[in-house]
Parts: sequence; structure tokens; C-alpha cells
Amino acid sequence: MQGNADAEYTYDWRSTWGPESRRRSEPRRSEPPGDWRSPSPGHRDARDTSTGLIPTDYGDDHYVAANVKIASHPGHYMNHEASHLINPLSVEYWASLPGQVRDQAFAFEFEQGHVLAAVEWKDRGDGMGVHRLSLEAKVNGEWQKLSTWEAAKKPVWQVHKMTMSIRSSLWRLTFLQNHGDENHLVVQAVRFVIKLQKTEPAHNVGYPQKITRQIWGDRRFTDVEVICGEQHFPVHRAGALRRRTR
Repeated sequence: MQGNADAEYTYDWRSTWGPESRRRSEPRRSEPPGDWRSPSPGHRDARDTSTGLIPTDYGDDHYVAANVKIASHPGHYMNHEASHLINPLSVEYWASLPGQVRDQAFAFEFEQGHVLAAVEWKDRGDGMGVHRLSLEAKVNGEWQKLSTWEAAKKPVWQVHKMTMSIRSSLWRLTFLQNHGDENHLVVQAVRFVIKLQKTEPAHNVGYPQKITRQIWGDRRFTDVEVICGEQHFPVHRAGALRRRTR
């Protein structure tokens, strides 16, 4: 079924993937050994990278999965719709139209322009899984090609980190080919990792407390001395008064 757009789904690192189920109408494939299902990134050991990178893996807790909607897609097979790629509550997956196993392009729209830190994706690790991908960003009305890379044949989250700092609200991810199956190309999920702008100090409720702790602990340029028995504590007058009034 050919299509151009899907419903919008909010996406969060802490969303929980529900119990998986498989339908008889799914494309025929050979099952890899073991269970291909995995929990969401917010519910696993930090050393386990099988479900994608958690925010701290990017070196900063301001990295999150972007809220996206699908602006256009190449169609889907039966009930394996494109919306399953970005819906964390879905237990399904996207499957291409029969015989369409190359150059399957999806345009993803962000709520606003962001610099992309990484792309994460997951498939079942079989012959229908994606083998090569490419990414483009729409800048000044033109698509700009950024990166092409290969994916491993394994049933876990995989990650491609970006090295170019381009801001855009429209990104095109193309599944260039699968791992050899001639019938379908299948992908379970995709997410785009962005870095949020840090809150300005004036709007951060924890900032005043942080400054107060710094002033209290900094013994340089003190202007008053607190005497307790035989102990003497050099402090800042403003900090001492603040502590006293609490």
C-alpha cells in the first residue's frame, strides 16, 4: 500500500515496549536463534548496548530521542505500516511492498530544527533486515546528503553517530538494500537522537542553590569569620546570612 504520511507519535527514551506478538500475515522469513525482542533503553543495564545507546552513552544527559512524524514513505505490505517504525507502543514492524528491497526512502519531520547526534534502528537480524542506509537533511529547500553506512546482520539496536552539525527539521533516511532476501525489506524501529539545548541559568530552579553551595564552599576572599568553640571558619557574609535565615 502506497502512502505519503502517517499519524504523529510522541517518542520518549523511557517509553516501554509492550509484549511482542507475531501475526500469520507477516512476510515469510527464517527466524534467527533466540529472542529478538528487547526492552526500551530506559529499562536496562547501562553496560548493555543491545537496545541502543542511552543518553549517558553520548557523554551528556541532554541527549534524547526526538519527537517525529513520518512526512512521506514508500508504502507498506499488508498491515505492516510505516507508522510502526516510530510508535513505541506498537508490537509490529514495517515491511516493504513485495519485491521492493532497495532504495526505500522515509522523510521524518521533527517538531523543530535540531542537530542530529545519531540514528538508531533495529530489525530482526535476518535476510530481510537492512544492510545499507543513507541519511539526508533538507537545508534551504534542498536535500543534502550527509552519510552512507552499512548495518550488521544482527537482531539488536544499532547506532550510527553523526559527525556533521547540520540543523534541520526534515530528514530523509533511506534503506538502500537488505541482506539478500528478494521479497521484502523489514525494519522494526527507528529513532533519531538529538541534543537538547541546556536550560538557561535564569530559568533553572536549581541554579540559585548551586551558586549558594559554591559560595559556601569557596574559602577565597572571605569577609567574616564564624567561631564555634575553638574552631574558626572563614566564610562569606552573604552566604552565612542566607544559611542563618533558612
